[in-house]
Amino acid sequence: MLPETTSLLEVSQEIRTIVLEVVFENLIVYSSSIGQLARSLRRLSRYYQLSKDAGVPTTERSAVLAQIYRRFPLYFPELDRFAMMSHGLRHLHIQFDWLESLHFFKVSAGTLPLYRGRDLATVEYFERLPNLRRVDIVLPSGWWKDRCSHTQPGPRLFHEDDPCPRALHRFIYESIAEELVSVRELHVTGFVDETEEEMFWKARQSAKERLKITRLEAREMYMDLEGGVPVHTHVEMLLRNVQSVRSHKPRGRKEYYRYAGVEDEVFPPRCQCEVPCKEAFPDMEFA
Repeated sequence: MLPETTSLLEVSQEIRTIVLEVVFENLIVYSSSIGQLARSLRRLSRYYQLSKDAGVPTTERSAVLAQIYRRFPLYFPELDRFAMMSHGLRHLHIQFDWLESLHFFKVSAGTLPLYRGRDLATVEYFERLPNLRRVDIVLPSGWWKDRCSHTQPGPRLFHEDDPCPRALHRFIYESIAEELVSVRELHVTGFVDETEEEMFWKARQSAKERLKITRLEAREMYMDLEGGVPVHTHVEMLLRNVQSVRSHKPRGRKEYYRYAGVEDEVFPPRCQCEVPCKEAFPDMEFA
C-alpha cells in the first residue's frame, strides 16, 4: 500500500505529479478477499492527488463536483482535477475464494443474486478506476466445502456426493470474460487444465467482438467532441438532493441470509464431467 502522503504537500505540483506517476506505474494492490480489496480502495479514496490546480473542494458546489468524479470518472473526465489516489491505480491482483468470486464477478446463475447485498463490492467498482489497465486473477481452488449453512451468504456450492469445481469455475470465468472485457491486460490463472483455459479465452474473444465501444474508444470520442457529459446542468439538482444522498444507508448482507435453504435448480452443481472431478482430483478434500 501507499505510505503516508503528507510529505508530497511539501513539494511543487510538478514534482508531486512526477512522483505519483512513478508510484502508480509500480503499485500493485493485492487482495485475497472482497473486504480486503474494499478497504484498500476506501483508504486510497481518502486522499486527493493534488496534481492539478483547485484539486481540493472548498465549497459545497465543488464538493459535489468532486463526489461526481469520485463515482463516475469515466463519464466526467473534465473533473479529473479532483482525482483521488484510487483513481491512479493501474494494476490489481485478486485471489478470492469460491463464493466471493461468484459474487464479485456478478454470476447470476440460480439464486446467487438473492444473496448479494447492496453493500457487497462487486466488479462494478472497477468503473471508478479510470486508469486501471491490468488485472491479475487467480481462480479459486482448495477445499471443496461449503461454509456453515446459516452464515453462508449464498446457496450450497458443493454437492455431497458429486461436487463439480469445473462447473463453478465455468460460471466464474465466463462472467470475468464479460465483466472485464474492456480491461486491456487481463491475466487469469488457476485453471484446472488447458481445456478450461482455452474455453475462457474463447469466451473473452467473443465478449470483445460483442463490445460496441471500449474504454479507450470512449476517451478518444471524448477528445474528438472536445468535451464530455455537461456537468453544470446536473449540479444544482445534486446540491438540492445532497442531504438525502448523504442520509441513504444501504441494506446489509445479513438481510439476505433468510434465503438459506431456498430450493435452487443450479446449485450445488452435480458433476457430469466425462472424467468425474472426484476422480480427476483424488487428492482434493471435499465435503
